[in-house]
Amino acid sequence: MNFKTTKEANNKRLEVLVYGGSGVGKTSLVSTVPDEPSKVLIIDFDNGTFGLRGKDYALCQPRSIAETLDLFMELKKENNFNWVVLDALSEMSSTFLNELKGKHRDTRQAYMEMTDLVKQVISLMRSLDCNKYFISHADQIQDDAGAIIYSPALEGNALKQKLPQYFDLILAYRLFKADDGTVKRALQTSSEADQRFVCKDRSGVLEHYEKPSIAGIWNKVYPEFTENKPLIEFPNIDEAEKVAKEFPGSTVQGVYDALNVPEGECQLEINGKSWKGKVHFGSFVFANGVERPLSDCPDEAKFITT
Repeated sequence: MNFKTTKEANNKRLEVLVYGGSGVGKTSLVSTVPDEPSKVLIIDFDNGTFGLRGKDYALCQPRSIAETLDLFMELKKENNFNWVVLDALSEMSSTFLNELKGKHRDTRQAYMEMTDLVKQVISLMRSLDCNKYFISHADQIQDDAGAIIYSPALEGNALKQKLPQYFDLILAYRLFKADDGTVKRALQTSSEADQRFVCKDRSGVLEHYEKPSIAGIWNKVYPEFTENKPLIEFPNIDEAEKVAKEFPGSTVQGVYDALNVPEGECQLEINGKSWKGKVHFGSFVFANGVERPLSDCPDEAKFITT
């Protein structure tokens, strides 16, 4: 028998499940995946890709159990994608259950078969030689003490209870309202931070709360595959108009924060320090080639386009 190391077995492969309320930004997180859109496949059960309309991600929308299984069997034979996104597990389980209720008179039998099929799809997706991003809506239940617990939403309590065993990373996408009224977003990675939320971090390298970025999670889990070159620092620019001097014949077009900056060349300013670079696929690419997700930028970061 041939053996391989644990490093080889987990070489550059990320499997993460993110759950949260409707509209929190779970699907939009796809834009923070550290790869070209042509290398990302979205399997859409939720009809929720409107926020990604400006990107050319591959999209498949199976509408039945047979179509879903056929898709994964095709991907098993030939998969040219580096990332496969399933949006959303909760909607897929509902689709399967509705179809099976029309097949079985006994609802209990429909739930049992749905559970087996969802587990089969998860196993098929996990077996693909690529990174996986699973999305789920959030559900809330009461524990024996009457406390509210938030967890990934799925049809059937038996399946919901077994779900955590399939994933190394289960993250809750949460919104927090600051004292000044602004809303902050964060991925909760550990139930120790807030026991009301079911979370899991088998990597052991994540903070209790991380900025919402798949690339940011990737960089922490696999730092050996992330460039760590020193940033090229440029002279401080106190006024936005002075940036135009770096680009002869151009003028400043606008100043943006990390959530709204358009793609293209720009200057990044943080606390009086400035860097040249460009915004590309949800990241800021420094002049030396180092990339950092826009979601990792501090609140005071400003992007000045010319």
